[in-house]
Amino acid sequence: MPANGTIVVPTLVQWGMLDTAFATDFQLAYLPSKVANLKLVKYPHNTHWLAQEAPLQVAKEIAAFVAGAK
Repeated sequence: MPANGTIVVPTLVQWGMLDTAFATDFQLAYLPSKVANLKLVKYPHNTHWLAQEAPLQVAKEIAAFVAGAK
């Protein structure tokens, strides 16, 4: 963990807004304070299992993120 507690590496987070495994409101409020270069993609109709529920969209977001990180 960096000395100041903030992650500076470009980070992609894809979040299913119907996820019951994590405290969504808390996590999403906390992330920007600890991840300086954050791209957050919210899926309003999906749960914890994004790769199974929306595989094409998830793959597309990852590919775009990686392509932009060059």
